[in-house]
Amino acid sequence: MMIVRRFSLVLGVFLLLASPLLTNLVFWGAISVGDLAFIISLMLSFLFFKKPAALLYCTASLLIVIVSFFSIYMHGDVYPSFYRAAFYLVALAVYAGMSANYYFLFSRMYIVFSLAVSAFLILRVIFFYAGINWFEFSTPWPTYEVDAVKLADIKNQGFRTGGFFREPSYFVIYVTPALFLLAADKRLLSLAFIGFACVLSTSSLGIAIFLLSIGYLIYKSVAVAAVSGIALLFSVVPIAISMLYLLHDLPGMDRFFVIFSSGGTLNDRFFPLLEISAAVTGLLVDPVLHSEVSNANPAINWYNSLIYILGMFGLLGVSFVFLLSLRLGFLGATVLLLYLSMTSLFSSSYIGVFFVGFYCVRLLFLNALEKSEASNV
Repeated sequence: MMIVRRFSLVLGVFLLLASPLLTNLVFWGAISVGDLAFIISLMLSFLFFKKPAALLYCTASLLIVIVSFFSIYMHGDVYPSFYRAAFYLVALAVYAGMSANYYFLFSRMYIVFSLAVSAFLILRVIFFYAGINWFEFSTPWPTYEVDAVKLADIKNQGFRTGGFFREPSYFVIYVTPALFLLAADKRLLSLAFIGFACVLSTSSLGIAIFLLSIGYLIYKSVAVAAVSGIALLFSVVPIAISMLYLLHDLPGMDRFFVIFSSGGTLNDRFFPLLEISAAVTGLLVDPVLHSEVSNANPAINWYNSLIYILGMFGLLGVSFVFLLSLRLGFLGATVLLLYLSMTSLFSSSYIGVFFVGFYCVRLLFLNALEKSEASNV
C-alpha cells in the first residue's frame, strides 16, 4: 500500500509540474493535454489532502461557484469559460491543503523541472546565434497557437524564445516561484542559471522578477530574524529598484522600461482593470460583464486574470482569491496578485504550479519545508 501511495504522490506531482508544458497541445475542443494532466494530478492529490482548515476554502469555493452560476443563469447565458474558471478556483482551494510530504516532494521536483526548461531555453538561444537551424521548436501534435518564434520579426525585433513554452512570458510565469525558492534556500548557482535564462528570454517580466528574487536573496542573507511583511517590502523592493538603476544601460533592459510607457504593459493590461472595477457595483457577478469577458477578442480587448475572475465570480470571487493568496505569505500574495493583474495566469494549469510553488517558498521561509522530509506519505 505504501508503494502505491508513493507512486501516486510522485505521479501526481509530476503531472502537475508537466501540465503547463502541455497546455498548448490540443486534447479535445478547448481542453488541452495540459488540462487533462492537471485534472489527473488533482484527482491524485485528494489522497494527500491533510489540512482540515483547507476544507473551509474548498467549501467556500464551491459556494461561490454555485452562487455565481445562478446569478448568471437567471439573467443570461453561462458561457463555457465559467466552467474552466470554476474548476481552477476549486483546484486552488484543494492545493492549499496538501500534506507536508507533498509540498516537500513538489519543491524538489519543481526545481529540477525549472532547471530543465531553463537549459532548453538557453540551448535554443545558443543554437540560433550559432547559425544552427534548430531554434524552431515544433511537434506533430496539433496545437492551439504557433510558437512565437515562427511569428516574430527576428530581423527587426531580435530573437525571443520561451524554450519549451510558446513565448517568453509563459516560461517566466512557470519559473517565478523557483527563483524565490532558490533565493530562500540560498542556492546561488541554480538561481543564477534560471535567472540567466530569464534574461535571455528578453521578457521584461522575467528581468523584473529575477531582480526582485536577488533582492529577496540579499534580504534573506542579512536578516537575523523573521520580520513583518511590511519590513520585507521596504527591504526587497528598494534593493531591486537600485539594481535596475545600476543596470539600466545593459542590453535588453530597455524592454523592462517599456512597461511604463504609453502602450506598454501597464497601459494595456493593468489600467483596464481599474476602469472595469470602478463600474462594478455589487459583490455578485454582473451577467453583462460575464458576457463581455467570455466573448472578448484577445486581439482587440485583452483582459487580465483579475478581470477574468470579476467576469466569472464578481467581487465575491476576487475577495476569495485575495483571501486564499494570504496562505502564500506576504511575498507570495504580492507576486500572485501582481501576476493576476498583468497576465492570464488564472485560466490554465500554470496557476496550480504557481500557487503550490509559492506555498513552498512560505514553508521554507518558516523553516517548515525541510522538516516534512521525515514525515509519512
